[in-house]
Amino acid sequence: MVHFIFLDHLPGNRTSKELLTEVSPIFQQASYLITEGKVEEAYQQFSTLPEWFGDIVFRGGPGFLSPGYTSEATLYLEPGNYVMECYIKTSDGTFHWNLGMHVDFRVSNELSNAVAPENATIEIFITDEGLTVEGNPAPAVFLGGVHEMPAGNTAYFPVSLQPGDYAWISEQPVAQATYQIFTVGSD
Repeated sequence: MVHFIFLDHLPGNRTSKELLTEVSPIFQQASYLITEGKVEEAYQQFSTLPEWFGDIVFRGGPGFLSPGYTSEATLYLEPGNYVMECYIKTSDGTFHWNLGMHVDFRVSNELSNAVAPENATIEIFITDEGLTVEGNPAPAVFLGGVHEMPAGNTAYFPVSLQPGDYAWISEQPVAQATYQIFTVGSD
């Protein structure tokens, strides 16, 4: 089963309890309605989200990950309450977070000793205009990536790709193409 981990910075002292009782049922019902082709009814569901939902900051996280693989993403998180959840749905349309695939954690004001990787070989920039890749995608197997986050934020992920054809992909809706194809040579 594929997983897609998402980090939500919750407003105030909220935890996954409020997220699961006040927000999740609305998303779940709207998702079922969209599947049934009842888009207007789904939009009505979304209009009932609590006011505080607009204060959640979706901070990113690892990208899609196939079974049997490990993904790593390093990003800066502001102090506060977070919930880590899986955004994938089961075959019947139930979000994984509704099946218990979520965990609360708190980021303190204490600074860590984490630093940006010193030997990053590629930088990927995503803007409203599209996707830009700078650097050499040297030999390394495509694993994960990072999820969307607020503009101006930075995240890092290691990747090892074997020789072959690959693509950097952004699911973010942008004005231009959201993918870039590249080839990793055998040298």
